[in-house]
Amino acid sequence: MRVFMRAFFLVCVFLVPAACEPVSAAIIGFGSWAYEKFKCRWECCYEETQWIKFDAAGLRKDLKAHVFGQHIAVELVVKVVSGHTRVGREAKKALVLSFEGITGSGKNYVSEFVAKNLYKEGMKSEFVHKIIATHDYPLESNLDIYKTDLKNRIVTA
Repeated sequence: MRVFMRAFFLVCVFLVPAACEPVSAAIIGFGSWAYEKFKCRWECCYEETQWIKFDAAGLRKDLKAHVFGQHIAVELVVKVVSGHTRVGREAKKALVLSFEGITGSGKNYVSEFVAKNLYKEGMKSEFVHKIIATHDYPLESNLDIYKTDLKNRIVTA
């Protein structure tokens, strides 16, 4: 995109001066500069290496230090997330983790450690979507509506 913007600017300024009066050329030049300056101030997939900072050792350490009685889950979570973020692997789908269990078993707790060790912004990352069934989908009578909503949330994420 950067090369295209600069090439367009050069063509506009030097090859077609009649078509680009000085004001248009200045706007195009400013647009190119602004794009380069601000393109990744917010989380974006184009520069994902800036926002994704997976730390497998940190995740394992955090889970082992804070999650008790779930040694199989700890190893499985580290293995799955490590496999998904492996260097040289192009993920075809988003990583979706579904933690199930009774209230107080640590589902949200574990998800916070995953987010902390996967994204620079942790739980505040726009790539993290935490859904709590009892909060987000409280009425059993609205199950069909909830299914549609959940599918839309996944597709548009």
